[in-house]
Formats: sequence, structure tokens, C-alpha cells
Amino acid sequence: YSLKTSTSSLRPHIEKYHLQLFQQLAKENGWKILLPGLVSQARSQASAVGSAQDEPPDTFDESTFHWYLLNFIVADDQSINVVECREFRALLLLLRSSLKETMIPHHTKLCELIVEAWKHYFQVLKADLAVGHITMDNAANNDTTMRELDRQLDARDIPFDAVDQRVMCYGHVVDLASGRVISGVSSSEGEGNGPPPDPPAEQDPLVRDPIALGRNVVRVIRASGARRDAFDTVIENGNLKGLFKQGQPPQIVTLKKLQLLRSAVDYFLALPENNDIAQYRITPQEWQAMQDIEVVLSVLQQVMSAESHPTLSGAIPAFEMFMTTWEKLVQENPRMKPLVSRGLEWAYMYYARMDCTRAYIISMFLNPFICMSWIHKHWDQEYINKAEDVIRQTMMEYRQQAATATPEEAVPGPDTAARPAYMSLAAQYGIADEMDIGNSGPDEQTIEQEYQAYLKSPPTSKTVDIIKYWEITRAAFPTLFQMAMDYLPIQASSVPCEHVFSSSAETDTKKRNHISPLLMEALQMLKFHLKKEHLSFTENWLTPEKDLTEDEPDEEDLLHKLLQDNFEDSLDRVIQSINTYED
Repeated sequence: YSLKTSTSSLRPHIEKYHLQLFQQLAKENGWKILLPGLVSQARSQASAVGSAQDEPPDTFDESTFHWYLLNFIVADDQSINVVECREFRALLLLLRSSLKETMIPHHTKLCELIVEAWKHYFQVLKADLAVGHITMDNAANNDTTMRELDRQLDARDIPFDAVDQRVMCYGHVVDLASGRVISGVSSSEGEGNGPPPDPPAEQDPLVRDPIALGRNVVRVIRASGARRDAFDTVIENGNLKGLFKQGQPPQIVTLKKLQLLRSAVDYFLALPENNDIAQYRITPQEWQAMQDIEVVLSVLQQVMSAESHPTLSGAIPAFEMFMTTWEKLVQENPRMKPLVSRGLEWAYMYYARMDCTRAYIISMFLNPFICMSWIHKHWDQEYINKAEDVIRQTMMEYRQQAATATPEEAVPGPDTAARPAYMSLAAQYGIADEMDIGNSGPDEQTIEQEYQAYLKSPPTSKTVDIIKYWEITRAAFPTLFQMAMDYLPIQASSVPCEHVFSSSAETDTKKRNHISPLLMEALQMLKFHLKKEHLSFTENWLTPEKDLTEDEPDEEDLLHKLLQDNFEDSLDRVIQSINTYED
């Protein structure tokens, strides 16, 4: 054999007659084994091990199959009648040989499963309402809604405070403040058929409605293809000649196609061939007014863009920051006072309403990055004392609830078997000393001791994982931990809820317009529950309430009967009611 000899016959020969010697030499010299038989054997073993490791255990049963089928239909807004489709049933039978035709539910059975799942979720929702808050916009009819909800929940022995447990939608408040700014300077909808008359030189530039002026300029430039092409040509020539400048001191800039920069618009409207639209020219004072409006509204944009789903712990700092920024704008530029004062008037009014909901203070306190630092830095001593009283009072209420809770209702303690990793994680957050509490249990720690220990704990960074923080400090601050589980998830915006309301249109389509009101309610609640699961480590930690009770209604309340003790009989009546409609 030589270096050029084919290995197609050499390797089988070595494997057949010199296998042991080759394996010994390969081990000593670190050779890569390419003998076909050994390679094939190794691949088969690896495949068998991988399949054994990757293949999940077979947990198929009829009830699990029904649960996953229900989740698919509810979460994806599928028609309940899909289970009557012969092709769909045939597909399910094809996917699993052990599945029988009788195991696939029909329309009636599926409705029954939906109502049963709804009944279970309703109990979860009832427990959430016992300690929860409701975030909604600031429309006057929501005041009536909260009062009525307070009355209804009180009749069912669910504690609820219509004032304290209502959270104003932060986005809606900011939108109202910005709307006041815009409505104060815009006397029309901004879409006129012609330009407003030219004001005298000494007239306030806001009189001519700068927002409408800007929209009119855009409208006339986009009025025809020829005019758009002419404006585009102006931009191309201006970029070549360096005509466009921006900033202080002015710097030459290159504009993009159809970019409406002030210098480009002024140059275009001043051209002789555009005398027919010369009346749309904007004076320097009006340009300044538009720039002032941009500055005022950009403050809100920066505040609102900080988080896509802002939580309540940052609501007060963000709200106070934008109000303080507006106040500074007025101090530095008195000409902005007519703009800012309109928005601040509404901002002050809604800021005062936050005093009625203690969740704002508690959520801010339970955020380890904020704690009491914002309050001590920006609030007067009188309000600092009130905030501390609110926190201590709430801690006392939670202690009393824990003292009267049954063993089944009590929050479970930390897993002692996981303590080494537990302490290691605590050390990463610089709170190992607080976690080393020796033989003293939570019952031996007074409210004041726990409160002061939390205040003295090392500050965390802005990027700290708040969930992990409270997960590892639950033994050191047991009362605050329970409060954190209830208060920190509170949303400052009602936008997600409005998305759920809007998603009902995906269920109530033209082809499904016979869904009963009861089934529609069940589908929407279950769909939201499936898409927004609770945090796993907080599940079942809320203190359950007594079963719902209410006086006999004048009309038959199917939901009330469904939640009574005789569930099977009432369920049959609900299913019968649903089946009077078609999905």
C-alpha cells in the first residue's frame, strides 16, 4: 500500500483482520477512527441515546387531549363546530393510532368543557379580585361602574374599595394633558380648504393656528404629482448647493426625499412658480410656535416610551418628572406658558387623585431600585410621613391576614433543601447578611424591624430582576414579599385590557354571529387567561374567599346557578341554554 492507494478496501481489511491492534494504536496516537463498521455502530448508539433522551414520556389520555383541544379552539378563536368537520376528525385520528372516534368530543361536549374551564378560571379571578386593583381610563361613567362593582362584590363577600382599588390609566392621563395643549392652540381640526388670513406682525402666532398651518403646507405640497416632483427637485438641488441648514449654530444638512424641513419648505414656497400657494408661507414666529409645541409634547413622548407596559411602581416618578419638566420650560421660556399651562392644569388635577389610591406609594416602595429614595428626595416632610404611615398600615393588615389564615391558605415557606444556592444567589445581590437571620423566625420580627431592615438593605441597580429579588428575600421580608406579589404586578395602563376587548371582534365574526352571550363571555375570559398566564411561583398563594353568594335575582342568573354547590344540575341548564344558539 502507498499514500495513493484507495482506502475503500484497506479499512475493511484492517477492521476484519487487525481490529484490536488498530484500536490500540489509534488510542496511543490519537488517530480518528474511520472504520466503516465502528462508525456505523457509534452512530446507531448515539441515535438511540438521543431518542431516549429527547422523546417525552407518553402522557396521552382522553382528558388531556380534551384540554389541549379546548385551548386550541379558545386561544385561536376557532369555531366550536370545527369538531364536527369530518376532515378535522380524520386528521386527529391519523395523528394517533390509539385515538378512537368516540374520544373526539362533539359540539355539545365541547361547550360543556368550555363552561367547566370557565368556572375554574372564575374562581381564580375571584381570588385575584380579593386583593387586586382595576386599571381603567378616567371617563366619568367608570366612576359609576366602580361603585356598582363595589356593591356587587360586597354582596358576594369579596372585599373591595371602589376608590382605593381603582388605578387611573397612566397613558390616558398623559393623553388628556397633551390633548389640552393641542386643543389650546388649534382652533380647528387642522384641515382647512384654504389658509387662515395673515395676522398682523405684532399678533400672537398662536392666533393663526400653527398646527393647521403645518397640515395645510403638507396638503398643498401633496396636492398633485407635479407639485411633489417639484418639491423633490428642490431638495435634490438644495442638497447639491448646500442650501439647507439646521441647528444652532446652523449646520448644512442633507435632506431625504420629500423631507419637510423648515428651510426646504420656505425655499419651495418662495419660488416664483409657486405664487399660487405663496399665501401658505409660515412666518418665523409661527415656525417658533410649532417648535415650542414639539418641545412640549416631546417631554410626554420620552416619558411614555420608557416602557411598553408601564407598571405602577414607576407611575408617580414619571408623572412628576414630566410635570417638573413642563414647569422648567415655562421658567426658561415664558412664551411657552400659554401652551404648558393648559396641560399642567389637567395634570395637577389627576395627580391629586393619586392620593386616593395607596397602591401608587406601596408599589413604588416595593420596587427595590426606588424604595423610599424618590419620596425622600422630592416630597415634603408632611407627605413623607403620610407615605410611611400608609406602608406601615398596609404591613399591619397583611400580618393580621397571615395570622388568621388556615394552614391551607398560608403562603409556603422557602425550600430549605435549596438553601446553599439560595444564599449564593442572595450574595450576588449584596444581601447575604439580611438573609442570614439565624434562629429568629418571621414571627419574631416586628413590623418596624422588617420595615427598617428593608430600608437599610443595599440599593439595587436599575436593571435588577425584581421578581428574582423578592424570590430570594422572601425569608428576610415575609410581609413585604406578600405585598410585593399583590402590588408590583399592577399595570399603570389599561391598554392591554382594551386589546382584550377589541379581540372579541376576532371571535364574533359574521360566520359566528349566533354565539350565546354566556358562551361569548366564557370564550373571552378563557382566551385572555390562556394568553396571559400568572407567574408560576405566585400561583395558589392568594387567600381564597368563600363561595359566591347573592340574593335570589328577579331573573334567572345562569352564572349564579353555575357557581352554586349543585354544579352538575346547573351545568346541564347552562349547556341547554348555550345549545339554543349555534356557533
